[in-house]
Amino acid sequence: WKRADLRGVLSRLKWVAGVSLLVALLVWYLDTGGPALAVVSIGLAVWLLGAVLTEWASRIKLGEAPLAESLRRARSLPRSHYGMVVAHAGLAVCMIGFIGSSAWKSEVVTFAEPGTQIEIAGFDVRFDGVEQLRGPNYLSRAATLTVFRDGAYVTTLQPERRAYLVAGTSTTESAIRTTLAGDLYASISEPAAESEQSKWTLRILYEPLVVWIWIGSGLLAFGGVLSLSDRRLRVGAPRKRTGQSSVAVAAE
Repeated sequence: WKRADLRGVLSRLKWVAGVSLLVALLVWYLDTGGPALAVVSIGLAVWLLGAVLTEWASRIKLGEAPLAESLRRARSLPRSHYGMVVAHAGLAVCMIGFIGSSAWKSEVVTFAEPGTQIEIAGFDVRFDGVEQLRGPNYLSRAATLTVFRDGAYVTTLQPERRAYLVAGTSTTESAIRTTLAGDLYASISEPAAESEQSKWTLRILYEPLVVWIWIGSGLLAFGGVLSLSDRRLRVGAPRKRTGQSSVAVAAE
């Protein structure tokens, strides 16, 4: 930055600004009801990712020099530079996960009985009932939820309500379907009333892009490891002199 020319930097990042704007407009088109700040933030995350990749490409003269020369430059770059690139890319990926999982989260809490249909985030979830199961140290009541999208089968979720008889406690075990697009959670609670054992409290949650948070965190950590592995950043600690060497130095 000490030697950077702001006008030159901005000229190299014009296409990054254009791509960021297009992505923001695409997100707005796909979900016009979403918060405006979330759309702007997605554009900023794409800007950060594109800017750091552009900086790396300019270092190796990608597209400006022959491919062999660019590969030679890429191999000669220090690991600390790659650590910076990976860490900044990880931050951009984390931002996308933070924004998606908070701004476009959907949740449904309802009483359900066998045959109940729930719609959430484009999914159709059918509650097929609850069955009794016995675990190694607990009794379980497991629900079966069949998930469809546009009429096509997607997956089956089986959230549980477990009772640990010896400890006298109970827990709720959520069922999760994880994809790059988002996570679909399902959990059940106790029946609505003792007289209505067939009706259960069902909670379904969809969080888009939440797995991107974990991917970005991994990139951040890997970027730090790359930077610390750079030999230029290693500082040698002075060795303690032994008693004999100290005497020899004093004699000299």
